[in-house]
Order: sequence, then structure tokens, then C-alpha cells
Amino acid sequence: MGTGSNRVWLAVVVGFLMVTSVIGLAFVNYGGSGDSLSYGKYSFKRQQDGSLVAKINGREVSFTFFPAEVEELPLDRSILQRLNSTRMIYTTSDYGSIHSQVIALVQFDLGLAMNDHFGIYVVRGFTENLTRLPVITCGNATAHIPVVLFQEGNSTGFREEGDCIVAEAGSFDEFVRLRDRLLYGLLGVVNG
Repeated sequence: MGTGSNRVWLAVVVGFLMVTSVIGLAFVNYGGSGDSLSYGKYSFKRQQDGSLVAKINGREVSFTFFPAEVEELPLDRSILQRLNSTRMIYTTSDYGSIHSQVIALVQFDLGLAMNDHFGIYVVRGFTENLTRLPVITCGNATAHIPVVLFQEGNSTGFREEGDCIVAEAGSFDEFVRLRDRLLYGLLGVVNG
């Protein structure tokens, strides 16, 4: 055998290694052992759409972000206690917000999850009378029915202003992170 056939075999072996590496990487990331992640006692499965699903308290819950990606967002334990002790909350935002679409999505999704998993009825509204939805401001918040105000800001997190809970973020992804952080906190996955 000459050096020409050695080069061909070397090229075949290198090509084989490259192809199997790519296939192996794709398998691990999209359907093999890499689609299951653990956080504490919870196991998350990555779905084809990129979402994460975990079975928590006997029910499946869907998230966008892994708990470690949102655990640093400020969420005081008193906010979680307030929401866990009520049967109804209001959520509201500014209709003219540049992030109005993602806020509406977060409000809707949060409302479904809170109703399904906690039996909390969520009423959505806006801070101004521009739609058929009710006008809801922090002024509507009471000790028994808190208001969660989603608003634009320079930081991402939660804070209390009297009986009102302000959920502040500055981008599409950050509002989705707020939703996940709040649910992880209410479900006990990530502590306040």
C-alpha cells in the first residue's frame, strides 16, 4: 500500500469521526440523555419547542427558563405568601407599553397556571380605559386581593408597593423570566 491509500484511509477515519461527533452532539442535545435536567429534587424534560416541563406536585408545569436561570431575580418571600394566601388577584399593565404583547402573553399564561395549580382566579386589565378590559391600577389593590402591575423598567424583579406587587423588566425575555420566577417561587422550586 502506498502513501496515497494511507491518506484515503486517514481521510475516511477523520470524516467518520467528524460525522459521528455531529450526530452524537445532536442526539445529546435533542433527544438523548441531554434532554433531562435536574434542579434539586425536580427533573425537567426539554421539549422539541425548547420549553422545559417538570412534574411538580403531581402535575406537569411548563417553563421557558431553567430554575438556575431565574433564581437570582429578586422575589421577596412576603410576595409569595401574599399570593399563596389569596383566591383572586388582578394583573395589569400599560396598554401603550412597547412590551405590551409579551406582557399580555405573560399575564394570560400566568393566569392559566395560577388557576390550574393554585385555584387562584386572575382578572386581567389595563391601567387606562382603552379596551373592554377593566381599568386596574395599584389603587385597586387590597390586603385580600393584590394587584400585580407589569411595567417596563431598567431592572428585572419584583417589589411591593403597599398591597401592589410591581413586576418590572426591560425586554421580552426578561418579562418571560419574571413569569417563570414567580411560578417557581409559588411552586416551591426556587425559594423567595
